[in-house]
Amino acid sequence: MKRIEQIVPVPGGHCFVVIDEPDTAPEALVACGHGLTGDRCGPAEILSHWARELAASGIAVVRMDFRGSGDSSGVWAETTFDGMISDYLAVVQWAKRDRAGTPLVHAGLSTGGVIAAMAAAQRSDVTGLLLMSTDFWEEPDPRPFIEVVRDGEFHEPLMMPPERDALRAREVLAALSCPKRLIYGDRDEFLLAELERLLACGVEAVPVPNTSHLFEGAAERRTLLDHTRSFVKELPHQ
Repeated sequence: MKRIEQIVPVPGGHCFVVIDEPDTAPEALVACGHGLTGDRCGPAEILSHWARELAASGIAVVRMDFRGSGDSSGVWAETTFDGMISDYLAVVQWAKRDRAGTPLVHAGLSTGGVIAAMAAAQRSDVTGLLLMSTDFWEEPDPRPFIEVVRDGEFHEPLMMPPERDALRAREVLAALSCPKRLIYGDRDEFLLAELERLLACGVEAVPVPNTSHLFEGAAERRTLLDHTRSFVKELPHQ
């Protein structure tokens, strides 16, 4: 198993990218986007551990810091959904250059799943979409969103609420023809409020018991990993 770290040029700057992959040819390449307040590692390194375990089982994972987050260029206040989608697509294109024959799976944690779905609509080679705690909530209220996050305040960039509404992300999700799996905590109130709409988009929903948005707990994160692995390995890769 090996890890590659790379600064990858993207339109408007660069993204810091990490690929975890097996020593032999991978069964699939999973491209993973992080949530709005996160980075490539995820809260409590959930994505780092997830990627390493998937690589150990024969699946390569590429993760990135979107511009304005982590070690990538840019500032958070200028982050847009269009920018994150552009970053995601550029990183996937870079990762696929040396893995042209490897089946591609788009994935994302929380809002990263929306980005993965929007990006999947712009590629013809995506064999599956994996959503982790992704609710596809479309914000109708253009007022600034401020929330306490970890040790400080999270201020959503002013353009994001109206931009999110304009994405029509659920329409894009419904139009995707590839298999779509949502893994979520059965105590995630925001996700549960949107679950019926997501099921109507053709999503297979798999609950993880006794956990919320970030799969809090080692056993719950292991269950997330198991569901991820089974989804990727069962896809009809062509």
